[in-house]
Amino acid sequence: MAESTLGKPDTSFSETVEALASLSDPERENFLFGLFVTETGELIGDGGIHTIRHGGMGWPEIGYKLAPAHWGKGYATEAMRAVLQAWWELPREEAWVKVHSDTVELLPKSPSQIHQDESG
Repeated sequence: MAESTLGKPDTSFSETVEALASLSDPERENFLFGLFVTETGELIGDGGIHTIRHGGMGWPEIGYKLAPAHWGKGYATEAMRAVLQAWWELPREEAWVKVHSDTVELLPKSPSQIHQDESG
């Protein structure tokens, strides 16, 4: 793994247990996946999508780790295509978001795209 949120591997078993407990919390709405070689079944990586409510950036975040021996073989590209397709096939709910009008560039309005509060 070249990068991670923490920028380092876990330093202890208890740190790993704590991280896994956080990821398995159903309220966090994680979308987790493993990366396997089809022909052998070998697990070569993993990843996930953290949703808007719990992602650190304020919108869904995607990340993955791939064993260095498998870099440059197209596995990550193939996996991301499949994961994003599965992600967009998940059920969706309409949500209302209030933002200050100076912080966004609005698209042409249509009921299925944008609902803007007249107060800005």
